[in-house]
Amino acid sequence: MKLLLYFYCSFILICQTNLITVSGCIIGSLHESIKINISSGNCTYQINHPCDADDKIKFILFTGNSIDNGIELNVSNATNKKLPVSYDGSLPLKVIIHGYSGSEYVYNIIKAYLYKGGNNVLLVDWGPLSRKPCYCAATVNTWQVGRCASLVLHQLLPAKYVHIVGFSLGAHVAGIVSNYLNEQLGKKVDRITGLDPALPMYSATSALNKLDPTDAYFVDVIHTSVGTYGKIEACGHQDFYVNKHPTQPGCNPTTVICSHKRATELFAESINTKIGFWATRCSSILSYLLGSCSTFRSNEQQILMGEYTDKRYSGVFFLKTANSPPYALGKLENKLQLAKYKRKKFVNYI
Repeated sequence: MKLLLYFYCSFILICQTNLITVSGCIIGSLHESIKINISSGNCTYQINHPCDADDKIKFILFTGNSIDNGIELNVSNATNKKLPVSYDGSLPLKVIIHGYSGSEYVYNIIKAYLYKGGNNVLLVDWGPLSRKPCYCAATVNTWQVGRCASLVLHQLLPAKYVHIVGFSLGAHVAGIVSNYLNEQLGKKVDRITGLDPALPMYSATSALNKLDPTDAYFVDVIHTSVGTYGKIEACGHQDFYVNKHPTQPGCNPTTVICSHKRATELFAESINTKIGFWATRCSSILSYLLGSCSTFRSNEQQILMGEYTDKRYSGVFFLKTANSPPYALGKLENKLQLAKYKRKKFVNYI
């Protein structure tokens, strides 16, 4: 008990002093040898808690086209291969992982995939481990969620194609899931899409604890609240910086969550849009921060952002959107088209 209390107090102290690098070291190097399942008020801290006894993480599998037909899985029934007969392993598997405070911001992505069809969709719902006001606990719990999710995915594999979409803290969980799968199977997941990966307490931590390009064969990232809730630096093979920072068009500057969750809205729209989100290359993140990235260059290749991005290209990209749904503006062919969008009063255009 004293040992558990020592580690528990260490996590509290670490989080209160924002020493996430030290926290990452403890979690990353000692999580196999310690077990923690402690609550403090509304906050729960879990490390290496048995996944088959964990009622705070749910896995909801969607194999049809209705959000109402999800089937709850857990580590036990996935391990015993008790999967629904509707599960088709030849279809791509889309794994959706929410961030801090719950899953409400990712259901639009699930609905978009179900409307499109042709995929299995798995929601990793870790709401009780990421509830407000327990951000510190949520960062600690990312390892527990990643480990348990990897056990479920291990049993669902081999799927034709595994694509993890993580929002905010969920983007970092996605990297942890893939790292665990790599240890278990010797194989990374095919793709991770990071939707505005969380910045608080991740600015100085090691790559072991956060999303980076080595976490999947292909990593693409959409940034919408740079320097506030979302990370500044690139962390994928493709990093898309959307509109001028730090506030997305149509959002109140005092409501940061509006810009943060915009990443989920843009990605969800990208799944079924007819015209697409087209981006052009930006020379550097510094250029983006200085506002010198251009939406249109006559000789510049434009590439799609979102579900159908072209994996042949890598680097930093920039694009602009409308200030309300539908956000996609389509492919910009010339400067006259830019002028047309100005006349339509889309904000933030230069």
